Amino acid sequence: MKKNKDERTVQLNNKIQSEGFALVIGLLSISIFIKTYILDMSASGYIAELVVMAIAVLYITIRSSILGFNSFDYPINMKKLIIPSSIALGLLITVVSGIRNFSLYGDKYTGITDGHFLAALGFTFVSSTIFIGVIIGVLYSVGEFGQKRLEKKLQDEDK
Repeated sequence: MKKNKDERTVQLNNKIQSEGFALVIGLLSISIFIKTYILDMSASGYIAELVVMAIAVLYITIRSSILGFNSFDYPINMKKLIIPSSIALGLLITVVSGIRNFSLYGDKYTGITDGHFLAALGFTFVSSTIFIGVIIGVLYSVGEFGQKRLEKKLQDEDK
């Protein structure tokens, strides 16, 4: 005999698990930040955190998209935000990378306006913006595909 579960209990359990996941990802991010910028560790010192975080986020994203849960389904048109959010995240990455670059190699530059330093910043901005734009675009497209597949499945069940 199958025991029925109250939908409110299931939703509460899902919310708790979702918050726990967000907490773990947040703590991993803080750990990576501290190891990188405060403890000045090499990438090998925090590679485990990066791998765990990447696998977890990738799994949630792919699984949600395949099931048709579109994480980009907001009241506003997300397509309009792909480019601005890519630029904003690219700028954030460039600032963090620039600070780290200058703190490590500042003695090799003549100043903040050194051509090599500015070239590194420019390259970082362009490459990270393009990379993030492609990733967000792919996630958006996969989410749209999953959403259409889910709608088709629900329509077929209604017939």
